[in-house]
Amino acid sequence: MAPVRNTIKLPKQSLLKMGICAVIIVAVVGLLILPNILRDKEVKREILMLQADLERQRYLFPIYSKLKAQLESKVVEQLPMPEPTALTESEIDTATHAIEDVAIKSNMRINDVTPDPGSLIKSTGYVGVTCEIYGSHFNFRSFLMSLGNLSYLRHIEKIEMQEGADGVNYSLRLQLAVKTG
Repeated sequence: MAPVRNTIKLPKQSLLKMGICAVIIVAVVGLLILPNILRDKEVKREILMLQADLERQRYLFPIYSKLKAQLESKVVEQLPMPEPTALTESEIDTATHAIEDVAIKSNMRINDVTPDPGSLIKSTGYVGVTCEIYGSHFNFRSFLMSLGNLSYLRHIEKIEMQEGADGVNYSLRLQLAVKTG
């Protein structure tokens, strides 16, 4: 005897409706749910990155605060703060000698300290001074700190460095305050 096969015959219209329903379900999943799943993964990744940053900051911020406080207290104690004054035109020559003295006390070799008389013509109240000195970086740092003691120094316009065999050649352009008239 042959086995009996139970087959269900569905009408074509029912198969078509089931196919349309399946396409609608796949479309809903594809268009509505899948982008949300992908966005959820992205948000979770961003949360993990933020948590890692927060953990890093939790450990590093106290160290940063401590170092910043130490730096600020040392700089304020070390930097000279003289009362600003201005030179008379006859004192410009003594100012260049004062710059030379600062360089010598800082163990720097002086190549040239020259005021620019043409800068007085502009009547800005400043005279430009070009300095060329030679020495080590640490001596130059000491030179800059000592240069801050000069009450007539307004600003350093430019610093150029060129490394040599046993030191660095520094070229500076300084602006000194001068009373004109």
